[in-house]
Amino acid sequence: MRHFGLFVAACGFAAPALASPGGPAGGGVEVANAQLIQAAEAMDAKDCPRALGLARPIADSPNTAGLDENDALLAYQVTARCAFQTGDHERAYADIRRATAIAAASDDLWFARLDFDALGKRWDAVVETIEEMHARRPAALNAVNQRALDYIRTELRRAERKDLTIRLVHVLASDDYLPTEFLVSTDSYRRDYAVYLAEGGRKDEARAMVARLTSPWTVARASLDPRLRAFYPADPDIRALVERRLADRRQKMEEHPERLEAVIEVADNLKLLGRPREALEVLQSVAGRVGDPDAFVDAEVQLPWWWDELSRVYAILGRFDESMDAMRKGGALDENGGANVSQAINLAHRQVRAGRSKDALVTLAAFDTAKHDVSPYGQIALRSARACAYAFTGQREAALKDVEYIRTHQLDAPGSLGSVLGCVGDLDGAAAALIKRLEDLDQRASELLTLSDYDTPPVALPDDPYETVVKALRARSDVQAAIVRAGGTRRFHIQNP
Repeated sequence: MRHFGLFVAACGFAAPALASPGGPAGGGVEVANAQLIQAAEAMDAKDCPRALGLARPIADSPNTAGLDENDALLAYQVTARCAFQTGDHERAYADIRRATAIAAASDDLWFARLDFDALGKRWDAVVETIEEMHARRPAALNAVNQRALDYIRTELRRAERKDLTIRLVHVLASDDYLPTEFLVSTDSYRRDYAVYLAEGGRKDEARAMVARLTSPWTVARASLDPRLRAFYPADPDIRALVERRLADRRQKMEEHPERLEAVIEVADNLKLLGRPREALEVLQSVAGRVGDPDAFVDAEVQLPWWWDELSRVYAILGRFDESMDAMRKGGALDENGGANVSQAINLAHRQVRAGRSKDALVTLAAFDTAKHDVSPYGQIALRSARACAYAFTGQREAALKDVEYIRTHQLDAPGSLGSVLGCVGDLDGAAAALIKRLEDLDQRASELLTLSDYDTPPVALPDDPYETVVKALRARSDVQAAIVRAGGTRRFHIQNP
């Protein structure tokens, strides 16, 4: 799997083996080969000035000194790597672009090109690179981490580049895009592309694309989207889709005992089906192995989320002390090589839901005393929990500071403003925010999904302050009228996530 930042973090990639002198006979090629060998040795010795002095004239030659393509690639790789290490990022990027024009360019060079495109926010170039990978290096594109591709899609929307978004999802919704990442789905891309097909009047193609969706939440969201809703004349059987997904994930769990992710997904599907005790049994079935660093190949990424899922299941069962303890243990683990952010924020939300807002403020105080790498979305999640915790402990002025931040950063987490305004008691403002989302074609489905009807929880729990706000909003006549105008909610026979 590949994430953005690979090239920046590693400053290198696999180099092709040096070929024997190729191309036209003559001392020029032989001299160039000898210089490249010396340049590569200097690069490995971290002597980039010498490496660049030897390799740059060769790389910049109009015909790359008559070298064969492997040696030409080596010249570009030496210059790209050393240009980057000496701070000349633009020239490094240009060298990588030239290298990927050669058919024998390695996958790592394509990954580096995509890294540079995305990190530089060169959105036209990003989509061009993905389209070229799809056409020329499909296996490399299949290996790109989906979180990275989702980041691109989000940033294209933020930049209001609908033209590029359509081109992106056209590739990612295609039959020959086959991601190799474990348990990944392309359904969200297909849903997005179906929307664009429907908007363009290509109803039959859109209907066919929608008919192929199998992910429960993608189907639920598509059934509420005003542009796709006509393809779902009745409420879709989301429960059947979850049961089918559960069977598949059970099989994956048996086939891959080394993968913690499959265990988490089995538990999650059981939870949605209202079977939290079975979910707990599944999670606990591997509890004796989670402390073994060699037990799971995906432990570095998935172990915090195993604790997170355990916490959620305990919460559904009303076992709040155990829920908090599990989330704290997940939060004690590293996340992406640094301090854990996700589980700390999730713990705060869990504490607010359990009526322990003072504890939530203590949890979030850690973000004031130590540096954390928090994404834009994470900032909204953090401030949402803190604003509600402040409000529920009578600190309204402090809460309003976070509310204002969320108001001015709504694109980082659409839908967050309404819920946090509800926490601070501004139901009029919360209703206005909710209605605005219901009137937005791109946000309507997400809001209707939140407002739809679900099965009764298997265990009766104390009132959830977040859910109390939602109920109060749904009872308002202006919100009810907006829901009707938006097409109405649906009934899904699973648990409310």
